[in-house]
Amino acid sequence: MDFTNLGAAETLKWVLAEGSPLPPPGGLFVKLHIGDPGADGIQNPAIEERRVLAAWAAIAVEGTAGGAAALTSGDLLWTVVSTTETYTHVSFWTAITDGDCWYKGAMVAPVPVIAGSNFKFPAGSKLTHT
Repeated sequence: MDFTNLGAAETLKWVLAEGSPLPPPGGLFVKLHIGDPGADGIQNPAIEERRVLAAWAAIAVEGTAGGAAALTSGDLLWTVVSTTETYTHVSFWTAITDGDCWYKGAMVAPVPVIAGSNFKFPAGSKLTHT
């Protein structure tokens, strides 16, 4: 997973105590994509446009190369998806609609979903940043 342009710039402002960074997000909402979301997280959105709030159980250092991982504490569930499509990426937003995109990346593998079915990331799903 990678920061978006906004996420990278705001994180550097915090770390370097420069300028006036935005406050940390109060929560992150997951949006589904059918291709790379791009540097700002807005490219290739899934037609299924609902965002789901992610809750995090733990954040831990992972490996020796400066990486970290966070695990979800509950299921992320999209019920009765609107369209048959294949999800390949996700983006993380500060609001259920509008808001700012902070983070984005590819899923472990593409997942085809049929309209009318449910889609979920189960509790314990991992977000990894290296």
